[in-house]
Amino acid sequence: LPPGAARAGDGDRGDDVADDGLRRAVASSTVARRLGLPSETVRRRTLALSARGACQRVRGGLIIPGEVLAQGPLGVALAANAAQLQRLFTALSQLGVLAVWEGLRPAP
Repeated sequence: LPPGAARAGDGDRGDDVADDGLRRAVASSTVARRLGLPSETVRRRTLALSARGACQRVRGGLIIPGEVLAQGPLGVALAANAAQLQRLFTALSQLGVLAVWEGLRPAP
């Protein structure tokens, strides 16, 4: 897991979702531009989503709370992805790739 990611260890699907405080907010204007929608439409829709708890306004924009990400098929996919990443980095470490990679980092 990346630094700061929450893992409760109880096997629930949401164990591998990073804490909301670590999530990077997206500005409403960015959402509007990327989706090709008017800013007012995005504002109205995100207000409705926020009222249902599906997104949250935070400093800097909008996030999708971890509890929402952990639900349903997306939560299953996130958990499977986290497990695959863990296996990948374990294998890379056993092969010595991570040690070489760390040796390539410039000194501060």
